[in-house]
Amino acid sequence: MARYLTACVFVLFLLAPLASLAAFGPQRTNSAPERPFIWHKMLQSKDRYRNQIVTQLVNRTMARHLASRAKSYIDYRLFDAVDTNNVISGAGDWLFYKYQFGPRQCLGDEAIIAALDTLEALRAVAEGAGIRFVVSVSPDKSVAEPEHLGLRAGALAGCKLEAAARWRAIARDLGAPVIDHLEAMRDVDPAKDLYFATDTHWNELGQAAAMRQLTKALFGTDPGLPEADQAVPVAKPTDLRTSMLSLPELEVADTFPTYWAGPFTQAAGGGLAHALVLHDSFYIAAADKTRILFPGATDLEIDKIGTDGGETEALLAALSRRPSLFLINSVERRFFLRVREGPFNWQSPIGQGLLRVNQETARSCRYAPPSAVRTDGTEAASGVTRLSGGDLRILMPEGNEPPCLRIRFRTSAEGPSRLFLPPPRGADHRPGLSIPFEGAGSGRLVEIALPARYAGKAVRFHPPAGGSDDLTIALGTRPPDTEAGGMKRGVDEGL
Repeated sequence: MARYLTACVFVLFLLAPLASLAAFGPQRTNSAPERPFIWHKMLQSKDRYRNQIVTQLVNRTMARHLASRAKSYIDYRLFDAVDTNNVISGAGDWLFYKYQFGPRQCLGDEAIIAALDTLEALRAVAEGAGIRFVVSVSPDKSVAEPEHLGLRAGALAGCKLEAAARWRAIARDLGAPVIDHLEAMRDVDPAKDLYFATDTHWNELGQAAAMRQLTKALFGTDPGLPEADQAVPVAKPTDLRTSMLSLPELEVADTFPTYWAGPFTQAAGGGLAHALVLHDSFYIAAADKTRILFPGATDLEIDKIGTDGGETEALLAALSRRPSLFLINSVERRFFLRVREGPFNWQSPIGQGLLRVNQETARSCRYAPPSAVRTDGTEAASGVTRLSGGDLRILMPEGNEPPCLRIRFRTSAEGPSRLFLPPPRGADHRPGLSIPFEGAGSGRLVEIALPARYAGKAVRFHPPAGGSDDLTIALGTRPPDTEAGGMKRGVDEGL
């Protein structure tokens, strides 16, 4: 009898997913995308179809959902020991997103400098075309709230906090054009939390610190921070606890509707029109605030660039209209990865779009007659010196107007040529601080318009490997009517 009872229990256990599916229907999972059940594929010969159906039967049933919720509750409430693929426990009720602790978060100095230099080169190309280019970074929760890491998340963090401090020190030393929202958060009372305990994003006080920083940088006005008596508590679901752990609890946090409608809106002064804002989920969380700063902006999500959803076309169209501001925001944990692997680099639609608009601007520059570069001496042409290895040192025109450069040459070599921008404080040229120019065929043309800060400075031109012939150089300046619209002179132009 015991044997039959055991068999019945085993069969019931196997049938539980099917029974819950029949009773409650398919359940949503936290890992997208959702796929419909295609039952007839169970009868096909390919194992992968049957495996897909079995996987969905297990993962998308109420039985699995309830079991997952029970495990999360026990780990979170009873043992304070959440440790899933995505979430780990911090101190008390705090939860942290594991991705911010990955091994790729801890870069060496050389990789950090190369990434920051790439952003500086992108900024030079954008501003050469009359587009103000600003990059902002939203700090990871572990960096902004390290006191809440606790033992478990603190042990997993490893080199994270040290690496976060290191890249910021290097950025300050280089004068990198990055608005670091962590700096603004240091102005807030340390006793107040700036992130949700059970969400990976900042709360409204954290948003207020970041948006205040943007307002001061872009408009030169200071809305201050919300007052305690302006707080209105609101309960909301969160991504770490509600979505990833399937726990139905809401988190209560303060909101500040009168601050946003009052001091903040007044400081924005109507906002900046014709902006292009590229961002991830942190600015989505603050979308109603960024709309005050940038009404009618072309608002695009970073992760959709390069996909087939139309975001890439919208980005290129917005750049062709020369927005008054191109603002890129990234969460810290993906900031350097996005520079190194895209889309914040030259191979991406961002880099290619900026180069295209800049070259259109360069064609409208006023050029002096071109000079042929001789190959039989060190003085190649007026203001041009041939260096060892075939590179050219080119002195840009002096004055207050933005300089332009046009280079024509012939080559049998494949690959791009490259223009190295002058590094700060007379340091050696660095690979990241350069602009690549792709080309095909023997006849090549390089055109570039640079910001006024490069007037009177020397750049270095590196032709494709294999050399160049019949090389001519023309120097010029950009007409003032192509200046970036909406830029306020004297207000953080260095950003």
